[in-house]
Amino acid sequence: MSALTRGFGRRLALVWLGWVWVPACGLDGVEPEGFGSGPRRGTLAEGAFDPLAAPLVYTSDETGDPEVWIRERGTRPKNLTQNPASDSWATVSRSGERIVFQSDRAGALDLWTMTRAGGDARRLTWADEPEMLPALSPAADRVAYLRLDSSGGDGPGELHLYLLDLSDGGSRRITDDPLGVPSPLDWMPDGGGVAFARRRAGGGADLFLWSARDGSETLLVHGAGELGAPAFSPDGERLAFQTDYGATSEITVLELSGMTRRAVVARGQSWDPRWSGDGRWLAYTTRTRSRWRRWGLNLAVTPVDGPQPTEWLFRGEGNQNGARWVGGGAPWGSAFPVEAHRKPGGSRASPSDN
Repeated sequence: MSALTRGFGRRLALVWLGWVWVPACGLDGVEPEGFGSGPRRGTLAEGAFDPLAAPLVYTSDETGDPEVWIRERGTRPKNLTQNPASDSWATVSRSGERIVFQSDRAGALDLWTMTRAGGDARRLTWADEPEMLPALSPAADRVAYLRLDSSGGDGPGELHLYLLDLSDGGSRRITDDPLGVPSPLDWMPDGGGVAFARRRAGGGADLFLWSARDGSETLLVHGAGELGAPAFSPDGERLAFQTDYGATSEITVLELSGMTRRAVVARGQSWDPRWSGDGRWLAYTTRTRSRWRRWGLNLAVTPVDGPQPTEWLFRGEGNQNGARWVGGGAPWGSAFPVEAHRKPGGSRASPSDN
């Protein structure tokens, strides 16, 4: 076992290979609720955002290895990276013109960038240690990402949050305490901070917010299980995230004003929720059986408010994950105020257990 996987097990190995962070004890799969034999379309108002037709960037191993793909409206999906290496975990600018992704095409796992048209990619980071799970800022001028810093010995090292300035290529570590869990990141809608997961003593993981204003950290969500993959709604009023309970996981939406939460995708194995631009839909990765009864990762979409059904974005042989819509929907709004949940004197807020 390599130093990369020694400390984090199969979860980090799957991130390395380009696939979603999954609970190691749940890899045999559990059928999710709310799925039928095929896609079921709801009624959309004229001119409304259509989650099944909107441009989408995602990762797929259709060609035998993980590649970054794009599905434009009314066209067949296109392989953007076309490289024998592992290319995955794409993050897209609001304009849809810049894509940042992780790749081991140069040997180490680094961050790369390319245009929406694909083709030649440019390397952004050069560390010997693995750098992964990029999140492009709303202004497309910075990238938050994780790096597995070397321990200097035989240990796996420590996982930390880093910030890359695209204007000058400078990179710096912005967390003092290690994260301990490789989970996707997300920026506040106005670029005021980055949400991330950190493993807690005794097991499980909580969600925190790093402030771009003063570098402080605020505890956002605490609860049972391992919380991860935070995603702010476009108006900054809600936070979606995944919760792993071992054999199962679910997608939860938290109302930030009252810190109340509800599950929008329950049971089964579902991860990495991402909002549509109009704030009405969540795309996510789920583990399901194909028609040949083989387990794989596929992409689904669910309405945030209102009844199911959940609908498929992609379902087939192989694996698809990391769905990110390209534009679409209402304008992105204001941000969740960090100060609202920080105690006087700058200490961390009490965790939400609603």
